[in-house]
Amino acid sequence: MTRPVYSVSAQHDGQWWIARVSHCSHDADESPLGQLTEAQSFDAVEPMMRDLIATILDVPEGSFIVSVYRKEHP
Repeated sequence: MTRPVYSVSAQHDGQWWIARVSHCSHDADESPLGQLTEAQSFDAVEPMMRDLIATILDVPEGSFIVSVYRKEHP
């Protein structure tokens, strides 16, 4: 069984990284789409977002995949 995938865009904004669930795989619950969190470093984005998605879905943190990519300023 494959785990659902959530794609997260992260953009540096001053002292913080702002992260948003931007896409999900076809088998994923779409409830987290568009949700935001912030982290003090790029490396902290994935665990912060994993916690947010797990909380929204009320599932274990290991039951899905989080893929984080850097979004450049426009």
